[in-house]
Amino acid sequence: MGSLFTYKSFNGNKTVEELEYNMLTYKTRIEYLESELVFFNFLLDKNIFESRIMNLFENLALFKKEISFLNKTRKTILNDLTKHAGQLATKIECDDLACDYYFINKHDELEENILHFFLKTTLFKNKIIEFIESVIKKE
Repeated sequence: MGSLFTYKSFNGNKTVEELEYNMLTYKTRIEYLESELVFFNFLLDKNIFESRIMNLFENLALFKKEISFLNKTRKTILNDLTKHAGQLATKIECDDLACDYYFINKHDELEENILHFFLKTTLFKNKIIEFIESVIKKE
């Protein structure tokens, strides 16, 4: 999967409050993503699919595996976000450029990982929705 964009940082001149706000926004989106993944897993377990679809159960198993992977990644990113949010508070105490650069660099790395994760989950959600639409029982 190639990225549709190249990450570009605009965090160099942001205040700590702006960086914290961005992290809180990402954290909220990642927390809500859990309910979407749970819902997709719920759908995959229901008897709503045409039984004559070739490789149906294999495809369902692959989707469940991908949901599990995305959820594990989601939890890891959430932990990283929580840790980083705690560290941002100490950025206020930075008096030199090296310290400032360290926090901005860490923030950029995390933000880039989050944005790529959002892209990955968006592509997955589109793929699973298209799949479900194509194999769901028609009355």
